[in-house]
Amino acid sequence: MNRNKKTCFVIWCLIFQAVKSTSSKEVNSLEEEKSRQREEEVASLLSDYFYWKVDTYRFEYYVAGFNVHPGQLDDYSIERFQKIEAKCEHFRDRADELLRQAENELEVRERRFVKVVKREGELCANGSKFKGYYFAPVNVMNGVHTDLANNFKKDSGYLKTDTLKDHKDIIKLLQQVPRQLEQIQILLQKGIESGMTYHEASMSRVPKQFENLLNYGKVENSKFFEPFKALVGDSDEVVEIQEEAMRVIHHEVMPAFQKLKDFIVDEYSKHLRKYPGISSINDDIYQSYLESHTTIKGITPEEIHNTGLDEIARLKTDMMKVIKDELKMENVTFKEAFAMLKSDEQQGFKNEEEIMEYYTKIISDATSKLQPLFDDNVLNSDTYNVSIKPMPPGSGGLAYYNEPSVDGRRKGAFFLNTQNVKANKKFEANSLTLHESNPGHHLQFSFNKHSPIPIFLRSPCYDWPNSAPGVPPSYTSHVEGWGLYAEYLGFEMGMFEDPHQKIGFYSWNLLRAGRLVVDTGIHAFGWSRNRAIQYLLDNTGLSKSNIEGQVDRYITWPGQAVSYKLGEIRIQELRKKREKELGDKFDIKAFHRHILTCIGPIEMLEECVKEEEKLPFIKRDPNEDKIRLRQPRLGSLDRQMGSAASIKSVPYSISLVLTIAISILVTA
Repeated sequence: MNRNKKTCFVIWCLIFQAVKSTSSKEVNSLEEEKSRQREEEVASLLSDYFYWKVDTYRFEYYVAGFNVHPGQLDDYSIERFQKIEAKCEHFRDRADELLRQAENELEVRERRFVKVVKREGELCANGSKFKGYYFAPVNVMNGVHTDLANNFKKDSGYLKTDTLKDHKDIIKLLQQVPRQLEQIQILLQKGIESGMTYHEASMSRVPKQFENLLNYGKVENSKFFEPFKALVGDSDEVVEIQEEAMRVIHHEVMPAFQKLKDFIVDEYSKHLRKYPGISSINDDIYQSYLESHTTIKGITPEEIHNTGLDEIARLKTDMMKVIKDELKMENVTFKEAFAMLKSDEQQGFKNEEEIMEYYTKIISDATSKLQPLFDDNVLNSDTYNVSIKPMPPGSGGLAYYNEPSVDGRRKGAFFLNTQNVKANKKFEANSLTLHESNPGHHLQFSFNKHSPIPIFLRSPCYDWPNSAPGVPPSYTSHVEGWGLYAEYLGFEMGMFEDPHQKIGFYSWNLLRAGRLVVDTGIHAFGWSRNRAIQYLLDNTGLSKSNIEGQVDRYITWPGQAVSYKLGEIRIQELRKKREKELGDKFDIKAFHRHILTCIGPIEMLEECVKEEEKLPFIKRDPNEDKIRLRQPRLGSLDRQMGSAASIKSVPYSISLVLTIAISILVTA
């Protein structure tokens, strides 16, 4: 009897320990399963959001190298913009619900990316009510009448031209041009009916731009035919493709452009708004534009305006100090100093070749000085491969950086306007180069390829600047804020030892600060175009013709230009703050890596940088983007099925103990 009691007691102990052990393992297993499901929910949200963008902004993503929708132009119907609003609300709510249920359970970066999706959805949904798309893409700054044809230019890399199928896809694009132009005309007409039209400054040169497109002579001379000129051979298929392209261009594309031009000249031009400021249409719309472009919630025109005035005063003081102390130019005014520099023959160039050689040397010098400021997680083989090219004929502006395409058909390059030799000045070259190449945009986009930044943040695409505020943001404040900050780094890199180059730095920065004053002046405080022009004449070194073009840009794109300087100010302020807080532990290389990693709403920059300081850097294979877009997409039902828990059998440990117990009882 005693022996049986002891045996039962031993069996009971064994079973208790087995159940306890199993319960603990099952709890851990459940926690792991819950964590895995959360990860899948985040991955599903980010993936769905990105692919929605690819499916919505089809042509933009095709040009960016995501060859998911070849041969398709975007739909500009009003119904499509209404769907964008609904989808933005959907992703905002979906992200919000995920944060509400599991914010504290998510990994740090996952939580941040979900917050970014929520913020993008908010900006897009909140701005959609203003119907910015009524300012359709036909204006002096950009539009279907200029930008679309530029995508067809030879060697631009915007269109895929590897195979005959690619050329057939381009013909499909051309066949859709009349439909898109008709939709643009409808948007402009709706704008007339709603009292939402451009100002004269935005449209005065548009008829001439149309004429430049339409006066092509032979079809073979049209920009739209350039991809087909490169076809080699005289096979029946090649000839058929070329003939079809000529037919579509001559009989479908160009008549559609002529029709749109006639509408603008004969009808739209009669309804242009009287005042340049967007607030003359609606009291609240400018605030929405500002928040969309800057990604700073609640920022006010007054705050931006006053910041600009303060920056102008500071920059002019610093510049005059260099003029007097280093250039030894006594008793000269701000404007006189600029005039003397611009008329100095030593600051000019003789020809295009000299310009390219001068800038190439600056790129080489700047690239050789990157390592003290950036670690090996930022610097890679792409960083050191900087390409500089002259701008194609007919391009505007002095310089720009064209980011590389995802599929590799277009390399990133720094484009410089060498057509007007006299407009190029040596004292402006260093700052311009630092902004567009290294450590500016070229370094920035080279880093993005290898960074842990999710694809929806690395590759934001949208329709056109005026379609804001009803679109996901493009993060100009971060991208261009970094470009301006990169100019400042020139001081720490020894790129401004020549006082003339310092003047160039201040010259460019005065323009960026002036934008804060002028943009808000026009759109919030009732400034006239002439007043805005005069302010920039008094406070920058630009020529009047250049300033007129700048002011017309601000009138046409409300709030867009202020994001440059505001982004830089946020980066500068955060650096000073972290230097003070971290003291000797502050690492400038790590700080720069964190800033680059934290692309997104600039209002989230500080929180993001502090998070990244505690996280390991994870390099990403840039080929992942190409692989991802070749894989089939899982629907939500497939994801649910894939993450469903399987039916569990009786745990092995309990089965084993029961077997032992039965054996003991049998032998007892």
